[in-house]
Amino acid sequence: MSLRLDLAWQAQKWPQAHAACKPALAAVQFEGAKLAETDALTVLRCAVAAVLTGDETAVGAVQAKFGGPMASGPFKNAFAAISAKPQVKWT
Repeated sequence: MSLRLDLAWQAQKWPQAHAACKPALAAVQFEGAKLAETDALTVLRCAVAAVLTGDETAVGAVQAKFGGPMASGPFKNAFAAISAKPQVKWT
């Protein structure tokens, strides 16, 4: 996990956490459908940070790249809930 991401996450500074995600996600390695638990947590935190900052494009990109590996990991339910497309738009 990225120290910058971890510090921003702990401080609940979502824009800074979101900004730290690009390099953090670039460092995530996976073979086939397996992610290490620490990498899966990084992916989940980046998806959450993208949602909390309203960056739907980033949520979609994280889902597209990591949806497969996350679907079989320890955070599969949380990732599915966070990265799902909203069914209702509030106006």
